[in-house]
Amino acid sequence: MRPLSGGNAFPGGVISAQKAQGFVVVAISNDQPSSLVSFVEEYELTFPILVDPEGEVFRKYFVRGIPVTYLLDRQGRIAGMFPGEADWSSEKAQALIDQLLQEPLAGG
Repeated sequence: MRPLSGGNAFPGGVISAQKAQGFVVVAISNDQPSSLVSFVEEYELTFPILVDPEGEVFRKYFVRGIPVTYLLDRQGRIAGMFPGEADWSSEKAQALIDQLLQEPLAGG
């Protein structure tokens, strides 16, 4: 998960502001679980991390390089993709997140 190390990939304030509205962050790592402990502690990550050392999720989403950020709609479909480090405070990212949060919940 080293590509997060740029420091601005997941600013906690942006995530916290959106979390109350249903925004969820899930990181996916192809590292072994034992190597993630210090990383999670160092960056004080508070969101779930799906451990995928076999790369199954990477293949399903056609990930060719990391870091990459996918935004999924409430039905789980890809609504946006940001190659490289995503700037969550950018107007583009915020507009897409706000748009997705306006969608009705699945089945409702």
